[in-house]
Amino acid sequence: AAVYALFPLVWLVTAATKDAGNILGGNVFSSEGFSLGDNLSALTDYEGGLYFRWYLNSLLYAGAGALGCSLVSVAAGYAFDKYVFRGKEKLFAMVLLGVLLPSTALSLPLYLLAVKTHTV
Repeated sequence: AAVYALFPLVWLVTAATKDAGNILGGNVFSSEGFSLGDNLSALTDYEGGLYFRWYLNSLLYAGAGALGCSLVSVAAGYAFDKYVFRGKEKLFAMVLLGVLLPSTALSLPLYLLAVKTHTV
């Protein structure tokens, strides 16, 4: 199980240190063709460091989304705890069902919905 879990991580680190010829050549795990510096310099040289701007934008959007989601979740949790309103138990059960439903169970229905709306 450990090999199954760690293999993608080892592949990621090893592939990041190779050029395309060594990766596609089939001898990925050898130390021949170690070029991590070349790969990093290619990222900094690409259109004047645009890659790092993309990375910073991704971090900004992910951080803002996580912060916003946390604030809404805290407010909703406070409301469920402190306020008494009609249908509170049913609404809370729906929230729990949404949390307990695995995302992989939703992948096929979401795909079929996307096909019907012609977005895929």
